[in-house]
Amino acid sequence: MTSSDFSDSRPFRNSDAMAAGLTRRQLQGRRFRSVSRGVRIATDARLDLRARCEAARLVLPDDAAFSHQTAARLFDAPVAADSRVHASVAATVEPRIKGVVAHRVRDLGAVWEHGGLRTTSPGRTFVDLAAHLDFPNLVAVGDGLLRVPSARPSFVTALEAGTGRPGVRMARRAFPLLNPRADSAPESHLRILLVENGFVPDTVNEPLYDEYGRQWAKPDLGFRIGLALEYEGAHHRNQPRQWGSDIARVLDLLRRRGAHLR
Repeated sequence: MTSSDFSDSRPFRNSDAMAAGLTRRQLQGRRFRSVSRGVRIATDARLDLRARCEAARLVLPDDAAFSHQTAARLFDAPVAADSRVHASVAATVEPRIKGVVAHRVRDLGAVWEHGGLRTTSPGRTFVDLAAHLDFPNLVAVGDGLLRVPSARPSFVTALEAGTGRPGVRMARRAFPLLNPRADSAPESHLRILLVENGFVPDTVNEPLYDEYGRQWAKPDLGFRIGLALEYEGAHHRNQPRQWGSDIARVLDLLRRRGAHLR
């Protein structure tokens, strides 16, 4: 690597930096910080999820794939933040790397290339997380993973191949209830609460149109009997402009309650 190829704004190996002309003393100075053993990044660089994955990729086996919570977040599915990077490896011994949770598996399944990073497929990620999440949160993350283009076949494959794996029974129970139209985890939680009590919504975020074909609402959950449900998060209550918009929308819904879905 030449000095013109080297950039410290992304994670780099110490060996690559030294090949580009930096000294060991410079690497140990305040200009850089350690991300993992033998891997550094500029002190003022943003160390977000992608940067942490790029750092882990420099020291993980070449055939490793980001998985579990990390894969879900890379796919923009709603899952709790985790400062660690999760990766699955088909190896006899898990690699021990600072900031990385390595999951030893027999088979990674079909590995995806997502944003330049190797990840487990959305379906495999869903099955992996089934052993770590409760049912409502599994449905929420499944809704998000199912939004990934062309993801559905990977769910079918992962569920069929998951016999005997921890959580696969719950994953199989959750799969028919997933809906990629859900916009947030709380919406998914509300939908599952209704479904498990016998109230299955007919629509999820399906637009309502007036007689002129103009969209005037898009309820979170809809019932063709004329009932619509909306989930209001904290930001709806704490932001005056959002709150005013919500009230106006509800009043409009009441005024137009004779409107129909199409």
